[in-house]
Formats: sequence, structure tokens, C-alpha cells
Amino acid sequence: MSWHLGQVTRPKPGCLVNGDLWLCVERTDGTALIGICDGLGSGEPAREAADAFDATVRTHADRPVAEILSLCHTALLGTRGAAGALLQVDATQRLVSYAGVGNIECRTRRDWEFHPLSARGIIGAGLWREPRVSQATYHPGEWLILHSDGLRGRFDLEYELTRLTGIAQAEHRPQVLAENLAGSHARDNDDLTVLAVWLA
Repeated sequence: MSWHLGQVTRPKPGCLVNGDLWLCVERTDGTALIGICDGLGSGEPAREAADAFDATVRTHADRPVAEILSLCHTALLGTRGAAGALLQVDATQRLVSYAGVGNIECRTRRDWEFHPLSARGIIGAGLWREPRVSQATYHPGEWLILHSDGLRGRFDLEYELTRLTGIAQAEHRPQVLAENLAGSHARDNDDLTVLAVWLA
């Protein structure tokens, strides 16, 4: 595998049910599909929406990312709704594709001119507009951070990456980075999911 992923996900402090989730699916064309979802609010209603997102993505994982999100919107109608995003990694072509809706952020290094944005809206609520898909090629060594709004977005990724220089095994760095971000920048009043993806 020419990419590595670290993750931290947990419910809001004091709550037993996590309304956030993440998933990773190896697609039949050899690409990987990474998803992150934040059910609106917290507790069981948020988890119900997140589970519907998870099931829909897994069922339709071989479709284009924007089409999958459209199918998620239909599946989440009648739930509380969610924010969600999908990242496709094609290691053969060294190509990433991202589409998201709501307050899911995708952060990259400043030197990499790829800074994808999630569209406004809620999956499963209101009028649906298919989100724009952002694509970019990459060189080995690039990073992507996907996170729900349970993580404060005002962290310096360049600084956080300097904290990894002491980790001898490179494949361990994504997990350490995810844990560092969660430990330093998590909100104490929301569910949390943070994914650190290293493109080797």
C-alpha cells in the first residue's frame, strides 16, 4: 500500500454514542475510497444519519464520489442529516479526488497547490446541489487531513508535521499526527473525527 492513514474518532465528552464516523473501502479498480461523516447534533439521531451514510457509501463505493454523495443525500432524507466527504486515492496515477458537503474540512500543506473545499449544505436536508469535485496529482510525501468540526481548524499543519521528525517508522506518522491533532485541538463539546492521510 502506497498510502497510510491515521485516525481518531470519539463521541462528545459525556456521551456514549458517537455521531461521527469514518470508513475506508478498497475499490475494484485498485483505488481507495476514504469517507468521513458527521451526523448533525450528537447521540443516537446523529449516529442514525452517520450509519445511513456509511451503508450507502459501502454499497455504491465503485461510483464517482459526487454521485455517491448524491445517493447519500437520498438515503439520509428523513434523518437529522449530516456533513460528509469522500476522498479517492489513485496510487497508480498519483491522483486524489475530493468532494464534500457541510462542515468537513480537508487540509493540505501550503506548498501543495491543492486546497479542496466542501460545498455548503446538509446531506439529507434541503435542496440538493451536486458538490464540485476537486482533483490533483501528487508527489510521494504529501499529506491530507480530513476532520469534522469537533476539531478546531486553526492549527498549523506545517508545525504539526515538524513534530513527527522523531518518529523513525514513516508508516506510524499518520497515526501520531492524528493523535497529536486530537490531543491539542479537539473541542470539548462535540463529537470528533480526524483522519491523517500520508501519500507515500
